[in-house]
Amino acid sequence: MHYALSADEFSHALDMVKESVVILNDDGQILWANKKTKTLFNFNSQELKGKEFARLITSSQDQPNNCDLTHFLAENNLLQNNDAKEVICNQKNGTPFPALLHLNKTKINERWLLCVTINDLTEKAKIQENMLWSSTHDPLTKLPNRQLLQTKLQDAIQQTVIEQNHIALIFIDLDNFKLVNDTYGHEMGDRLLKIIADILSHSARPHDTVARFGGDEFVILCEELSNQDEVVDIVNDILDSLHQPMTLENIEYVATASIGIAFDDAGSKNAQDLLKDADAAMYRAKDLGRDQWIFFKDSMHSDTRQKLSIAMGLHDALASGEFHIVIQPSYHLSPFKIAGGEALIRWIHKGELISPADFIPLAETNGFIYDIGLWVFQQCCQLMIKWQHRFDSGELEYISVNVSTRQLMDNNLLKDFKATLESTSVNPAYILLEITETAIMEDAGQDLEILHQLKGMGFRIAIDDFGTGYSSFSQLVNLPLDILKIDRCFIIPLEKKPQSRTLAKAIIDLAHNLGTSVVAEGIEDEFHETFLIENNCDKVQGFKYSKPIPLNEFEKLIL
Repeated sequence: MHYALSADEFSHALDMVKESVVILNDDGQILWANKKTKTLFNFNSQELKGKEFARLITSSQDQPNNCDLTHFLAENNLLQNNDAKEVICNQKNGTPFPALLHLNKTKINERWLLCVTINDLTEKAKIQENMLWSSTHDPLTKLPNRQLLQTKLQDAIQQTVIEQNHIALIFIDLDNFKLVNDTYGHEMGDRLLKIIADILSHSARPHDTVARFGGDEFVILCEELSNQDEVVDIVNDILDSLHQPMTLENIEYVATASIGIAFDDAGSKNAQDLLKDADAAMYRAKDLGRDQWIFFKDSMHSDTRQKLSIAMGLHDALASGEFHIVIQPSYHLSPFKIAGGEALIRWIHKGELISPADFIPLAETNGFIYDIGLWVFQQCCQLMIKWQHRFDSGELEYISVNVSTRQLMDNNLLKDFKATLESTSVNPAYILLEITETAIMEDAGQDLEILHQLKGMGFRIAIDDFGTGYSSFSQLVNLPLDILKIDRCFIIPLEKKPQSRTLAKAIIDLAHNLGTSVVAEGIEDEFHETFLIENNCDKVQGFKYSKPIPLNEFEKLIL
């Protein structure tokens, strides 16, 4: 049996190997190369034969290697420990590619030969490059992500110290973006984010970095600035561009944004501080009414710390008994007598009275408003039972309780209200539930169904702050209303603005034509009262009659 291989058989066998195989003499010249080598380097057999192998490899100076193989091997330790080494090889046309090179030296018939195997790492390099890109970019918008932004920001801060110029961070939060997702779905929301990313990229300067920070938040890093006016021009361009109508599947949408700006003076702050500053400024822009920009001021951080302190205190406020109720009376105008009262919550935390304007929005944001609102409702039910047992005047028609948007959205609302009615045995007809017009407009379909169920349980229903939520007449007709409350913004200017008088009269007539009574809020003087009497307003509420008062003072009014 014959076991020896001929030269042709040996060559053919090595041509089937997936790796490049090259045989060199001890001078580093190519004696033989397999088929993969020819394909990899784009040389034919004649071109490879006798060629110095070292010239196919890029040296540490990023140029084709011109030294002899012995020098190259020693320089790169390729014969040390028989280890493989990653190198850059060069095709015939000069195109470089990464490769893993493994080299062995052997002696045959008194002649030293070198056997080189080469693995092409191009695909591996592409995978690594893609992985690196994915780790530093947002997959949806293709913009740099938070990680890459922070790296670029740190580099930019160091550069400002050297060049003594300025950088700015523009923190952008889209206003009411959640409504897009909730109304049209997340797919539509993603399309909008892509459009916004494109708008921001075109609004920024070519060398600025536009990044998606997360959700509907974007950050623009502006470098090499001379003054703040350059940043102002950029943010004004952003807002103008966002205000241009966008078409999303035949839906015309106009975006607005709250924008905070942190301006750095020659590396005076680190990356984290600048991000915090820009974020704080953005929230101030949001608090001031949104759709605007504002520069950071140091006072904003103290405001933020105060908000955080309030938010943390809300966790234990109910359990600690820090909440109490005050009531603002409402009165019939003709004849003038007590009608009811609106229950309002007050919070005394560590001996300090915290304004509802400070803690109610935070409670709405973090979800505590449901528990707080339920507690107020339960307290009012207990109070009404107490008053019905103690006083038999029959003058008190109702106690009103505000119901928030978050409460209307909670699936437990009906169950919890029913449980409270059963535990207190209160007549729900004495409980007036006040829902703001704006709250109803956020999800009119679902809210309408819940309001009808509450009405079916026996509660009376009022729309609060009417005139501020843009109700349609068709929606008003379908609402199970007992009382319509005119917002104080229509009452305060009655004397000076004829238009306010026209609107107030129209709202009173509208309510009466719908079969509901009217409560006007914000009455402060005789002119307000006289106008409302002349125009047949049913009830009034305001500082002319009483500020919100403690429970014991309210009880004196209904004796």
